[in-house]
Amino acid sequence: MDLRKFYSENLFNATEDLFKTQLNVPLKTNTSASLQINQILQDKYRNLSPFNNVTELYFSGLIDNSIFQKSPSEKVTDAETVLDNVAPADGFALFALKLDKKPTRTEITEITRAFNMRSKAMPVMVLLQYETMISLALPERLLYEQSWRTGAKVGTVIILRNIDTQNTHAGHLRILENLANHNARNFNELHNAWLKVLNIKTLNEDFYYSLAGKYSKDGNLIVEGWYQKCFNNIDINLKAASRVLGKQIEDELKPQAVIRIIIRMMFIWFMKEKGLIANKFFEKSVVDDFLNNENTYYNAILQNLFFAVLNKKIDERRFRKENPEQPSNPEENEHGIFDVMRYKRYFKDGKANEFLALTRQIPFVNGGLFQCHDYKFTGKDETGEFNCRNNYLIDAFSETKPAKVSDDVMFSLIELFNSYVWTIEESTPEEQDIALDPELLGTVFENIIGAYNPESKENARKSSGSFYTPKPIVDYICRESFKKTLKTKFPDKVEQIDDLIDNNEDKLDFPNKNNLLAAITSLKVLDPACGSGAFPMGMFNLMVRTIEKLQEH
Repeated sequence: MDLRKFYSENLFNATEDLFKTQLNVPLKTNTSASLQINQILQDKYRNLSPFNNVTELYFSGLIDNSIFQKSPSEKVTDAETVLDNVAPADGFALFALKLDKKPTRTEITEITRAFNMRSKAMPVMVLLQYETMISLALPERLLYEQSWRTGAKVGTVIILRNIDTQNTHAGHLRILENLANHNARNFNELHNAWLKVLNIKTLNEDFYYSLAGKYSKDGNLIVEGWYQKCFNNIDINLKAASRVLGKQIEDELKPQAVIRIIIRMMFIWFMKEKGLIANKFFEKSVVDDFLNNENTYYNAILQNLFFAVLNKKIDERRFRKENPEQPSNPEENEHGIFDVMRYKRYFKDGKANEFLALTRQIPFVNGGLFQCHDYKFTGKDETGEFNCRNNYLIDAFSETKPAKVSDDVMFSLIELFNSYVWTIEESTPEEQDIALDPELLGTVFENIIGAYNPESKENARKSSGSFYTPKPIVDYICRESFKKTLKTKFPDKVEQIDDLIDNNEDKLDFPNKNNLLAAITSLKVLDPACGSGAFPMGMFNLMVRTIEKLQEH
């Protein structure tokens, strides 16, 4: 997949090459003339961002049944005629836009919606170019008229976003190659093939199977994932924990240790995507630059990040005290303190302090995920003496009996993560990135806790309370409870409230707009069973979207 023409040629030619040569979809067009966005969008145009950031606009052509014919018709109408055609059509009109500023996901959605609201019947697909990147936006269209305007209702806008045309991400390349591998004989087959590829559920399942492995219906492993690789590689002393806690090592403690590594690394990856943790910590060069020996990366870098950085306030981060003259004295060597850095001997001269300095840029997270589960008995037993018999290791953040995971295994997880595109923005009913978003944390955790023992899967979920509500259900419950709350405050505006909340487009002429805005901003939301925060965040996003509809953004 070669996207360099977006760097070397004009937008019209580069778009034509992408679809015809790269995606195996020839475009049907007879014009390469540039257009004026305000003239094309007419009353849907707004003289503000992102519309006034558009510097070039082209009607790139039609994608319909005619492109699959052996002798396709040469007849192609101009952009205005395509948009004004009232007869429903199987196909897409494609417009390519160049912007002088990188748009947000919401701005991409806003542009896509404007084109689709302008079009009477033909769905509009949008390609946007900016900086060194492009994005593809595909609308979900429901063809029926609404009481307050004509045209089709636009559902979710599916976006393949921020594709770097010079150094394309492996995850984007894989998606584009899957789009090209369609073998379609008509538009419906092409459309269905694309929707299957541009499906966040498909993407999440692909990632999950690569991570956790794939089992047959009778519980047999048929595809090995990283979980199995780590389970067979990790060396951790769990005998004391098994004795004290009464849990089996192979069936409970060891699988849970691997799961904690996965969930912690996934959380860190979203932090990295947000720019809160530097890439350097996850590059193989960190081993050569900082560490003395192979197979110490998990301990010296990752365990220190887990327990002594993300679980420790910035100004309190340090390496543990060490007194070689009294090695068995716990106070002189801080053996039982699990939120200070360890493994100083694994670092090259001077590199431990450099590593510590680099962590000053990482925020304090806490929250329990990065709390070390090792246990040190600190009280006195019935004889009045301190007793270490009940001490045990779970995470094995220990210099005497550390957990061992090979560098190859840990970097294979990092390579897996690097092969996918990640985003910190969760999908909404209006817009959806084709990327791994934070919702994945909940779904992976819920599913993977049953992976180590498929027979007790439901019991494992119930004992931990790990039931992650699917986003469509979250959206529905938030929307219905929000509407009902507003209707109790404005009982004479029931239909208008339904229309406001359920329609994706702006509704700037809502009666008593200021009163409604005041009511929304004064609401308090309570989730008594809050776990991951899906419901409060879902309600927050819904409230913001509604305020944006009432205001001019």
